Amino acid sequence: MSHETEAFLQAEESAQEILTVLADLRRETVSYRTSAKELDAVRQHLIGLIDAFQAIATDVDEVIRLLKGVGGISRLRGLAFASVAFAAVTLAGIAMLLFR
Repeated sequence: MSHETEAFLQAEESAQEILTVLADLRRETVSYRTSAKELDAVRQHLIGLIDAFQAIATDVDEVIRLLKGVGGISRLRGLAFASVAFAAVTLAGIAMLLFR
């Protein structure tokens, strides 16, 4: 084989290697972009869940203050238990909506 033919074949092989590396790099970039979008969606859901927990905590605090104001928790223990159970079911429902 002549030196020129050898050089041409080596240049062609190098070009193929560059194309392969560029294709791999493109796949990794797209994968990274997709992962970043998915992480952002999870972050948004988590922020929503935190906001929901804060709202529920505020509501529970208000309920406790109201219960204290009407004569104490001991007389209304059944109502308080029902409120806590309702809050737990609500939290579970919110979590299911956010992470489905």
